[in-house]
Amino acid sequence: MPLSNCPRCKKLFNKVAANICDACRHRDEVDFELCYRFLRDNPNSTVAAIADATGVEQRQIMDFYRTGRLIAGEAGYPCERCGGPTHRGSYCAKCTESLRSGFAPGTPARREESPRSLDDEGGGRAKRDFSHQLRIDRR
Repeated sequence: MPLSNCPRCKKLFNKVAANICDACRHRDEVDFELCYRFLRDNPNSTVAAIADATGVEQRQIMDFYRTGRLIAGEAGYPCERCGGPTHRGSYCAKCTESLRSGFAPGTPARREESPRSLDDEGGGRAKRDFSHQLRIDRR
């Protein structure tokens, strides 16, 4: 029976079913119901407006959006990458597409070049003044 401390309330709980304790999970469900009911009546509300009306933290509302439990109306919420409006998940459609195209098969991996040292003298290689050696003491 794996026991762990709840990351929110720090109480000890059995970590078999979830990553948070039953009391915090129940509190999340109550918060979700409040947000869901408010959004049903006010579909184009912002995250700040939902938080003000329901008393639920903005962080928790954003988690509901990111996990897909809530779907944003026209107002949306900010993309984690560019800050533009998104309506589902963590990234907007433009960022999602650019990330997908970066992982497409056949796409060469982009490698960022490391900056050259100031004392680099031609040849295109930076000098290294350290060595990697494994030292084993046998006694």
